[in-house]
Amino acid sequence: MTVGWAGAAICLDEPSMPSRVGADFPVAPESCTGINGVVHSPVLRTAALALLAWALCGCQAVRRSDSGRGFSVVETNGVVRIAYGASLVSEYHFRNVSRPFLYPLLGPDGVHMTRRWPQEEVGGEEKDHPHHHALWWSHGSANGSDFWSEVAGAGTTVHQAFTEHRVVGHGENQTAVVGSRNRWVSKDGKVVAEDERRMVFHAPTAQVRQLDFEITVHPVGGPLVLGDTKEGTFAIRLAETMRLKRADKSKGGTILNSRGQKDGDTWGKRAEWCDYSGPVAVPGGSAVYGVTIFDHPANPRHPTWWHVRDYGLFAANPFGLHDFEKKSPGTGNLTVEPGKPITFRYRVLLHRGDAGAVPLEAWYRSYAAGKGAR
Repeated sequence: MTVGWAGAAICLDEPSMPSRVGADFPVAPESCTGINGVVHSPVLRTAALALLAWALCGCQAVRRSDSGRGFSVVETNGVVRIAYGASLVSEYHFRNVSRPFLYPLLGPDGVHMTRRWPQEEVGGEEKDHPHHHALWWSHGSANGSDFWSEVAGAGTTVHQAFTEHRVVGHGENQTAVVGSRNRWVSKDGKVVAEDERRMVFHAPTAQVRQLDFEITVHPVGGPLVLGDTKEGTFAIRLAETMRLKRADKSKGGTILNSRGQKDGDTWGKRAEWCDYSGPVAVPGGSAVYGVTIFDHPANPRHPTWWHVRDYGLFAANPFGLHDFEKKSPGTGNLTVEPGKPITFRYRVLLHRGDAGAVPLEAWYRSYAAGKGAR
């Protein structure tokens, strides 16, 4: 899998869209709202120019790396620490955990974008779903084993080795890269799959942090059935203050997807991207920040369904048809044959402001065209 604080390159030509994999379900119709209408080259050029103008605005100055402000990647005590200059970006936890995960996930200005519990004890946070570890990839049914929860009988994703952890490039194009190999082990000790994941971090502007996440899954010992369940898959548990419905009834966040659906109407719906924005603690008070996840157009069953909850769970899940669309159980099963690995790619933007503060459609088109850090 790939994760990246990556810069979004600007494309002024019609993108060559990758072929879709596993197109065994009809694709949801394009929105008529204008948020995600059919794009031909003049529209793409307009979006790209909008992104260019936004990026060149004085308030969006590009962060350039130098000897004092570049990325660093350091492995220590069961984590890989990713920093930008003196500021922590995230830590990749891989030892003595139920599955590898990123925590904390710090956005622009160093704000915490994810819930701190169960990694840390802080006040004012709900202690539900202890298996929600900031940012992770796992699924609730893999050959019948649960790799999503941490209940008795659940499987574990076991780190095997790093393929890389390094800094790549210089200046505004510099990225931090972490790659690993992992093994999916059921409760009875059977290995059902292995994966290779890659995370790429980049700081393209002062307003945006970017993460490209890619995972390739290989069946072991026979076919791998990724089961029809809402419990999955590429997920983030957002900061408590950002949740749509807050425990103290105060104003929380907002959800918007590429089809124009909002808040509770986004759950179980298909969309190219989804944004979850809300207030985050900053010195002296709070300010609005947001997280956007882009589903890559080459992903199986693109555009994905979104398991996005009012309590702060934010997940892309291409499997849970029984729950999302009330289809017969098993309709969403996806079988991966030996020797035919399957790959999923996502881009995460951490941004200042709500969904309207960033030209998300232009950023998405750039990602879909294969631009930016990979």
